[in-house]
Amino acid sequence: MITTDKTSESTALPAVSVRFCGDSGDGMQLTGSHFTDIVALAGNDFATAPDFPAEIR
Repeated sequence: MITTDKTSESTALPAVSVRFCGDSGDGMQLTGSHFTDIVALAGNDFATAPDFPAEIR
């Protein structure tokens, strides 16, 4: 087991954008769903905007 004594500092940001992208079948919707669940459980506010390619619309 490796242990380190590093402490990380956190910085408050007013806004953050995160984009997940991948090909069809890569599990992008599942990844986004898990991410939003974790963000919500951590007490953060978030909004999602799915962007489907023209072939699917």
